[in-house]
Amino acid sequence: MREQDQHTPADDVRHPQEQPDADPQIDVPPLMPPVLFGLLLLAVVFVAYQVLGGLISFLLFGFGSDEQVQGMRLVTMLSQVLFLLL
Repeated sequence: MREQDQHTPADDVRHPQEQPDADPQIDVPPLMPPVLFGLLLLAVVFVAYQVLGGLISFLLFGFGSDEQVQGMRLVTMLSQVLFLLL
């Protein structure tokens, strides 16, 4: 038999570059438009920031005296400076 006539199973295997559908991309539509998602995320972050910030301030200083008001002003000033550095 000649060498050209011999058939091996390796001859049937194609490389991924040769196969047109080797790497199909799945096109999944988004659940909501990106702009709507950005606005919704902005609203959630804003509300969470306000609620958590108020809760932390209340736990640290409570309601009350002038000393606590001065401490709250100091913490507010420091947090604004840190936020600007962010």
